[in-house]
Parts: sequence; structure tokens; C-alpha cells
Amino acid sequence: TIGYRGSCTIGRESQADAKFRRVPRILVCGRISLVKEVFGESLNESRDPDRAPERYTSRFYLKFKHLERAFDMLSECGFHMVACN
Repeated sequence: TIGYRGSCTIGRESQADAKFRRVPRILVCGRISLVKEVFGESLNESRDPDRAPERYTSRFYLKFKHLERAFDMLSECGFHMVACN
């Protein structure tokens, strides 16, 4: 599963919190061994470093910010998109 967390600003209310900004990230959920096989060195494992390869995680994210690149990497490994929300 691929998820994107970002933020957008709307109107004057958000100007008060100009110093606080969420870093946009592409989140990755799945079996650890498969996620590492697909994304390799592009995967940031710092939030969940000591998990066994057969376990599942939802705490990894990618080091790049382009969704197209993530989907290209998945496609190269034979994955297909089945749903989008």
C-alpha cells in the first residue's frame, strides 16, 4: 500500500502557523521483505528498524517525494493498481 501525507494552506488561518509545516512523505505499508525488494535504498527504515523480514509494517516511508516514481518502481516489479482513493 502506498499513501501520501502532505499539507496545503487555505486562507488566513494557516498564516498564523507559518513556522509549522508538515513534511510531505510517501508512506509504504506491507511485508518488510517485499517492500525492501521493491524500493531498496529508496526506503527509509528509521521508524521501524528491528522488524523481522516476514512481518508487516506501516511505518516506512520513501526518501523521494514523487508518487510517479513510486508507482514506476512497483510496476517494474510486476504490481498493478487495483484501487485509488
